[in-house]
Amino acid sequence: MVIEAGASAFAIDFTLVQPEISTTTRVCSYDRAGSGWSDPRPDVEIPIRVIRDLRSVLNAAGEKPPFVMVGASRGGVFVRLFQAEYVADVAGHGAASAFVTAILTIVPTIQFSGLLQPVSTLKGGAGFIGSIWPASYYMHASLGAYTKGLGLRLMRMDLLFLACSIPVLLAISWLGLKKQER
Repeated sequence: MVIEAGASAFAIDFTLVQPEISTTTRVCSYDRAGSGWSDPRPDVEIPIRVIRDLRSVLNAAGEKPPFVMVGASRGGVFVRLFQAEYVADVAGHGAASAFVTAILTIVPTIQFSGLLQPVSTLKGGAGFIGSIWPASYYMHASLGAYTKGLGLRLMRMDLLFLACSIPVLLAISWLGLKKQER
């Protein structure tokens, strides 16, 4: 298995999952040129260069196809391009959580944060969700800070709500993402 990191991620980001995966299969992760512990990139990073660099790295490491490729975030794009360029070398590929994460976070944020219409105009269940959705408070605080020049004193309730929402969201994530049995 080959793990391709996301836009601002490095191979070290996979140190918790890589040992688990390696109990059942060989797994490789690396830093793209110019990121992490890799040497600087001598040219501009474009996707075709990234996937050709990856193929060179796999060859230099003595890794033989077929590969199972997993990409996180922007790495998912590189994985799909690698599969398109080296069709015979890829047994399977996937993008880790990109689509589901986008749907579960972006859609409600757009609908209920005040981005499309003020939260105060939302009625019923939508109004309730808008009143507890953290992005609503972030939008309010950022608009206050950047367009009205409000200071911390005037935005303290928004910031307090955002600070309180962090442990709540972490608890929900912890409960919903318990380690699965093998």
